[in-house]
Amino acid sequence: MKISRNLKRLLIALVIIGICLVLFYPFTFEKYIRNKQEVQIIVTDSIFQTDTVKDSGQATTFKAGSEGFQKIREILADYQYHYTIKTFINNPQISGDPDEFMMLMLGEDSLILTNGGEILINGRVYRIGYAGGEKAQDMIDEIKAVME
Repeated sequence: MKISRNLKRLLIALVIIGICLVLFYPFTFEKYIRNKQEVQIIVTDSIFQTDTVKDSGQATTFKAGSEGFQKIREILADYQYHYTIKTFINNPQISGDPDEFMMLMLGEDSLILTNGGEILINGRVYRIGYAGGEKAQDMIDEIKAVME
């Protein structure tokens, strides 16, 4: 069976559009905090936590029902993430050299934000924003303001 040239082009265009829709469709972070009892937040300048983090005030826990917990929930509802190619090939490596990391522990879920724009959600890489790390840095700054 011979497929016409125009039909081939149409099929290729549909596949490309489908891939773009999957990669760029935004999801909210709010689902990770829904029905959780607490959120633990840790801010570091490296991916490895040290004992000095807890002493420096860069670790905080908010219990459900507290004002801080509600503010964190609102922040998570305001920001979105989307898939990357790394999400599907399960490559948990963060690109570039981000200089700030924030970990949110939400029960069995973990979110590791970087100011480079990539985020690890339960060990899979996703992206905040579509270019650069400005959205990710804004999210980190808002969460840090709640921690203070």
